[in-house]
Amino acid sequence: MWKKSVISLLAAACLASCTVKEDRAGCPCRLSVLIEDGRQEKAPVTYAVSGAKTILEESFSAGESHLTDSFEIPKGMWNSYVYSGLSAGRLQGSVAVIPTGLPSDPLYAGATALDATGEEASSRIGLHKQYAAVTLDLQQYLASEEGLQLFAKGNVRGLDLASLEPVEGRFECALEPVGERLFRFLAPRQMDNSLELEVWIDGEPDHTVPLGEMIARVGYDWNAPDLLDMTLALTLASLDFGVEVLSWEEIDVE
Repeated sequence: MWKKSVISLLAAACLASCTVKEDRAGCPCRLSVLIEDGRQEKAPVTYAVSGAKTILEESFSAGESHLTDSFEIPKGMWNSYVYSGLSAGRLQGSVAVIPTGLPSDPLYAGATALDATGEEASSRIGLHKQYAAVTLDLQQYLASEEGLQLFAKGNVRGLDLASLEPVEGRFECALEPVGERLFRFLAPRQMDNSLELEVWIDGEPDHTVPLGEMIARVGYDWNAPDLLDMTLALTLASLDFGVEVLSWEEIDVE
């Protein structure tokens, strides 16, 4: 069970302050942000505010709590977001892109619109799990692992951190063996049922399993705020594929 921790942030940029007697129309907005992090294992966190370009970006060490003298941002309507766990992926603007050939990073993120049109603004934002660890149990599906290679393929190449919407593009990675005929990969948040499992034997493609359709068939929700990990047992009956959910790892936040 997660125990909720809080990062308190009072942020301010290097903009000139206004006095009471001045016209305050062009004065900056003072921003306070509350970041909620419910993960058991902490990792560095980055908070950003953006519009057409990023106007504020602050990074914090794992488990660190910050209270600074104020940051100030230009008045306006902005996107604000927080993220953690980005390692192999790279940022293109506000999009966390997964390099071709690699699985998703263990990415946590949250986003909210920020109304900074007044003298002061505050925002409460939480980190949510944006990936699913997919474990496949092939003990009833394949008699042997000899010469076996498994690849996951799909149509989502990343996540727009400002909107938490999946970004379309090529996704492909090899599955990692984690036990006898057990394989795993990290899947990003999906926008459709396009995920496929490509089975190679002795260096040659053998067949493809419609993994996304099978996951949808058992009722998995890719739109949940925090994605669940899953363990699926694949079976082969006649010419049809089957899937059984062995476990879903629930996320409980107090």
